[in-house]
Amino acid sequence: PTPRNSTQDHITLRIEVAKFLRSVARWCVMPIDTHVGMHMEKRVDLAALGKSCFSTMEEASHRLRSEWWLHAVQDDGKYCVETYDVSHKVVAGFSCFSAMQLFLFSVVPFVFIFLRRRARQLGACCHRMQRRSAAGGGSARQEDYRRGPSAGHRQQPAGDNGVDDSERQQRPSGDGVTVIVPLYLPNEQFVFRETVEWIMHNVEWLGALTLFVVYNTPEDMVEAEDQLRQMQRIAWPANRYLRVERVHGSTSKAANLNFAMRRIETPYVVVYDADHHPERGSLLRLLEALLREDVDCVQGSWYMRGLGETQGGCLARIVDAEFLADWYFAKEMSRMFMGNGYFSGSNGLWKTASLAGETFNEKAMTEDFDMSVRLIMQNKRIAFCPTARSGELAPISWSACFNQRFRWATGWDESFLQHYRSFAMQPGVKLRSRCGLFWLFGVKYVLTMISLFSLIVCLPLTIYWYSTHDIVGQPMNLMGAMPTYLGCVTWVLATLEAMCQIPARGKQGLIQVPVVILVASPLGYCCLLLFMVMLQVKSCARLCAGREATWEVTQRSPLAARSRPGGPVSERCAAQQLLGANPFVVEVALVPQLKAAALVAADQDASTQWSESSRPPSELSEDREQLPDALAAEAEEH
Repeated sequence: PTPRNSTQDHITLRIEVAKFLRSVARWCVMPIDTHVGMHMEKRVDLAALGKSCFSTMEEASHRLRSEWWLHAVQDDGKYCVETYDVSHKVVAGFSCFSAMQLFLFSVVPFVFIFLRRRARQLGACCHRMQRRSAAGGGSARQEDYRRGPSAGHRQQPAGDNGVDDSERQQRPSGDGVTVIVPLYLPNEQFVFRETVEWIMHNVEWLGALTLFVVYNTPEDMVEAEDQLRQMQRIAWPANRYLRVERVHGSTSKAANLNFAMRRIETPYVVVYDADHHPERGSLLRLLEALLREDVDCVQGSWYMRGLGETQGGCLARIVDAEFLADWYFAKEMSRMFMGNGYFSGSNGLWKTASLAGETFNEKAMTEDFDMSVRLIMQNKRIAFCPTARSGELAPISWSACFNQRFRWATGWDESFLQHYRSFAMQPGVKLRSRCGLFWLFGVKYVLTMISLFSLIVCLPLTIYWYSTHDIVGQPMNLMGAMPTYLGCVTWVLATLEAMCQIPARGKQGLIQVPVVILVASPLGYCCLLLFMVMLQVKSCARLCAGREATWEVTQRSPLAARSRPGGPVSERCAAQQLLGANPFVVEVALVPQLKAAALVAADQDASTQWSESSRPPSELSEDREQLPDALAAEAEEH
C-alpha cells in the first residue's frame, strides 16, 4: 500500500473543519442579517414617508421599533410619535441602573448561594450514606429526640438538629468551651432560668462545658439573684458547670462580656443572649465550621422560637421570615463581596486566642459589629454557618422592634464614622476587605437611596405614562420589565429556601412558607425598603445633630410557661401546677392570695422542684393543704 503522509492528512482535516465552521457560521448569521436588512428597509421606508402620525397602531409600532427614545400618543384618532423628553430618559436611566444592580448584587449571588447550598447538602447526604454503608449495612439511627425541658417541647429527630452516632464519631472533641450568657436582670429575670436549663440539658458538646452567667442590675433584686445562686448548687449533667457573677458598675452588655472574657480559660467561647435557645447540634456545627474553614469566629443564624406561644403574633412571623432571607442570603452575599462575615452578638463561636487583648467597646451601640470591624482590619477571619440555628424571642411590640432596628442602624453608622479612615489608611489590610467594608457601609447605602428614588419617583411616573401613552416605547418597556422579572427570581429563591427548611422546623417551617412569600414579594420588598430608609434617615439626623445615642433594652414577648421543673413560670401556670390541670380551678385560683402562694411554691428550692404532672396525687393534696383554708375549700368545691 501507498505510505500515508501524516502532514497532508492533517492539512486536509483542517480544511474540512474550516469548511464546516464556515457553513455553520453562515447558517447562524443569515437569519440575523436578513432580519437586520428587513428592519433597515422598514426604517428607510418609514423615514421616506416623513410621517409623525399614523392612522393605525401597527404603523406607529413599526416606527417605534425602528428607533429608540420614541413613544406614541393618540390624538384625534391618530397615533402620533414623539421623542422622549428629559424626564423619560432620566426614568429609563434609573430603571436601567436599578435592573443592573438588582442583577449583579441580588440575582446572581442569590442563585449562586442557593445552588451551592443545595450541592453541599447533597454531598453531605451522600457522604453520610457511604459512611453508614461502610460501617456495616447502615445501622438505624438511635432514638435521638430533642430532650426539652418538658413534654410540651416539639420533638425532632437527630437528623434535623441533633447529631447521630455515625456523625458524632467523625467530629472533633473540641476540648472545653465556655458559654457566656450576659443578662440585664430587670429585663430578663423571667427568661434566664429557662435558658440556663435549656443549654445545660440540650446543647450538645463532646467535652467540658462551662456556662458563665454575667449579669448587671441597677438595683438589688434579691429574689432573682438568690435564684441564680441556688442554680449553681444544682447537680447538672456530667462535665457541665454553671458559674454566676454580678458585674458591679456595668451599664451595658459589652461591660458584662469584658468581665467574662478576662476569666475564660477554655480554648473556645460562645456567646448567647439571655432569650436564645440554640438547637441541639448547633454548637457542634459551629465547631465543625470553625475547624474546617480555619477561621477565628463562626456566626450561626437566628430564628423566632415559640411562634405559637409568644405575644408577638404577626410581628414575630414577619421577623422570622425576614431572618430567613437575611441569614441565608443577605449575610452570605456580604461575605462573598467582603471575604468575611461579622459577629452578630449571639450564637457566635470564637477561638479564645483570637480575642486576646481585645475588649468590646462599652460606648458603642452595637459592640458586636464594632468588634468585628476591628478584627477584620487585623485580617482576622469570620465565617457564617446558617445551619447552626438558635431561636430567640420576638420583640413585644412594633415600637420595640423599631427601637431595636434603630439601635442597630445607629451602631452601624457610628462604626463607619469611627473606622472609615482605617479602611483606606491602615496598612496591611487586604484589598478585598477594604472594598468589602466600603461596599457594606457606603455603596450599600447609595444603592438603597437609588432604589428608593426608583420606587418613589420612577415607579409612579412609569404607571402614569402607561396609563396616558398608548405606546411607551422600547426603553420603557424593557427597563420596566427587567426589574420585575429579576425581582421574581429572588422571590422564588427565598420561597424555595423556606420550603427546604420545613424538615428542620416542622410545622413552624410549613407556616413560614406563605409568610416568606408575602415578605419576599415586591410589595414586601417595598415596605422593607421604606422601613430601612426611615431608620437610616433617623440615624443620620441624630448623628448630624450631635445627639448622643442612648441604649434601650428590647422588650421581648414572654413565652407561656412550659419550662423545666423550677423554670420561670407564669402566674397562671404556677397556679395550674399547684392545683392540678383543671382549668376552672385555675381561673378561681387567680386571686391575689392564691397567686402569691403559687409563686412562692414555684420559687422553692430548685433541687426539689419537679413538674406537677409527674407527681402523685398525694403530694398534690399536700400542696392544697398548705394553701389558706378558705381558698383551698373554695378550690375543692369547684
